[in-house]
Amino acid sequence: MSMVTFDPLVLIDEAFERAGYNLSMVTGRQYESALVSLEMALIDIQNYGTYHIHELTETTATQTVTAGQTTLNTSDAMRVINSITATAADGSVRTLQLASLSDLQNYTSSTAAVPTHYAQTGSQPVTVSLWPTPTGDVSLDIKGLKFLVGPDSAFDSVMPVPRLWLDALAASLALNLCRKTPMPARDSSWQATLS
Repeated sequence: MSMVTFDPLVLIDEAFERAGYNLSMVTGRQYESALVSLEMALIDIQNYGTYHIHELTETTATQTVTAGQTTLNTSDAMRVINSITATAADGSVRTLQLASLSDLQNYTSSTAAVPTHYAQTGSQPVTVSLWPTPTGDVSLDIKGLKFLVGPDSAFDSVMPVPRLWLDALAASLALNLCRKTPMPARDSSWQATLS
């Protein structure tokens, strides 16, 4: 029997991908919802004392980007970003709008005192891309989510599980995510593979 290591973070990302989500557009609320669904799916296993995925909690970080810098990484603890507020050297403040990385790459190259949009990719750390390129130093107030990790959490001790069990759990979680989110909010690029 083929065995794989159970990692809840990888499983949640896999479920979002199977459900047709663009991972760079997953919000903190959607991530919390997926975590709750996974917790419910693991109740029987938890009764045996194997896994308990602790809750997500809000966290904040302040980072400064310099003139010309368009990417940065968050701290390793931050799993997903809820919002970014930028403050320029002149004191102007702006709440950045979330965009997909492909949208940011398609925007016309330009500069401004404060970026107006951001995209998030990856996890642990999350990579943040900014648009337009800042012309001076900008302080970013980043609000996001991180896992509360305890001594019995899945992150401290993982165990091998059958590959088919993991595949079935990811498929089940993806189905729950599809039921929770209307179709227009998900990335429809997977439909192009059907033609």
